[in-house]
Amino acid sequence: MELNSKKRISINVISSVLQVGSVGIIYLIVYRILLDKIGIEQLGIWSLILASTSVANLANFGITSGIVKFVAEYFSKNQIKKIEKVVFTSFFSLTIFFILISLIIYPLSKYFLKHVVDIKYYELALKIVPISLSSLVISSTSGVFTSVLEGIQKNYIKNFLVTTSSIVFLIGVIFLTDKYGLEGVAYSQLLQSTFLFLISYLFVAFEFKSFLILFSNWSKEIFKQIMGFSLKFQLISMLVLFFDPITKAFLGKFGGLTFLGYYEMANKLVYQVRALVVNANQVMIPVLIHSVHSKIDNAKNLYNTNLKLTFLISLLLMGSLVILTPLISFLWIGELKSEFIYCVPLLTLGVFINLVSSPAYFASIADGDLKILLKTHIILTLFNVFLGYLLGSLFEGGFIIVFTSTFALVISSAFLIFNFSKKIKKKKILSLNNIISFIIAIFLCIISFFCMNWILKSKIELVLVILTTIIVLAFFYFILLRIDRKLIKKIF
Repeated sequence: MELNSKKRISINVISSVLQVGSVGIIYLIVYRILLDKIGIEQLGIWSLILASTSVANLANFGITSGIVKFVAEYFSKNQIKKIEKVVFTSFFSLTIFFILISLIIYPLSKYFLKHVVDIKYYELALKIVPISLSSLVISSTSGVFTSVLEGIQKNYIKNFLVTTSSIVFLIGVIFLTDKYGLEGVAYSQLLQSTFLFLISYLFVAFEFKSFLILFSNWSKEIFKQIMGFSLKFQLISMLVLFFDPITKAFLGKFGGLTFLGYYEMANKLVYQVRALVVNANQVMIPVLIHSVHSKIDNAKNLYNTNLKLTFLISLLLMGSLVILTPLISFLWIGELKSEFIYCVPLLTLGVFINLVSSPAYFASIADGDLKILLKTHIILTLFNVFLGYLLGSLFEGGFIIVFTSTFALVISSAFLIFNFSKKIKKKKILSLNNIISFIIAIFLCIISFFCMNWILKSKIELVLVILTTIIVLAFFYFILLRIDRKLIKKIF
């Protein structure tokens, strides 16, 4: 298959969607198992540990994003030897950076957890932190190899490997949680990371018929090029990384561990659906880079088409999620939990606007213009920190924190959309059809959400509830697809 061919792009996009869908189902099963085996409070602790150890991703320095960019450029020019140097230089650098920052984060995590975790769980949390950090180091270095697969437009292989590693995690949770409790979950994550590292390395080594991890492949010049791009990306990465830990720290402080546990489930659900669109959009980075270097296609036209399609798909997916929320709560948790069913619609609103900004986000990365992304994330962080602390202190309760993080996401995403459109001189951001679709979707989602909530509380037969949900979803899709039928015909 040729690079940038419709067939290759389609396979990559479809495999990305299937990967996210499969992983999403796997994590739904995992969280249901954890809810039964360790309880909601320990699930909240797991959420905090993941958030605190994720700060170690500061050691990434944006290198994996740089790998996709440079591999795509060198591959389009058939400079295979340079790709081999990119792989080892990135791998060696990341390994050193992650080990060093993990050694700093571990003692700091003791202080962080002491202030947000109930004293009875403090020792347990401390035991899990080093295991979680080890998993993070291994999975992050495996990101070198999966990024190479993205750069050569073989996302379908990467997606298969990620899905398989998630199955390994599920198997680990099933067999290790009974014996080791929450520690068993951490060991399962370590097993998953190790598997992904080994299998992704073998695939890339086979692809280039090279051992790759050789000191002869170290290149000071390549290191400078990667770091030149990556350091610009690093501040953005730092701001991205702090969004989740800050939100969860505020939730732990003002909402409590129980609320945080249900928020973690809602957040995982919404962001797993979000990943369907984000992963599909991410496929476009090497496509855009290759287009620039081979002087084919029009980047602006690619962006316009991608924006229209992203808007429609995001509206359909996020709307469906809101409609299904009461039923998901009933089937996944076992009852209608207000902490869960009201978190999901709030999160979906912020995520929808964020998804609409994703074509601009990835186009900016492909173009190497990171200033607009930096400003976007500064706005996101400032609103999240100051509003979260201020309103959390005044009103307390978890919902106010979810509201402030959603508000921050909406404002920052809107900023990116408007400023990128201004940069490419796109006068009309949304069409009349987009606006009509959005208004109708909001109206249908609100009515359906409260009706489904009432139906489930009335204890009507589950079969009738599921049938009603299918009818509502079918009507929702029919209306929105009817409005955008011209776009659908153009794409398909």
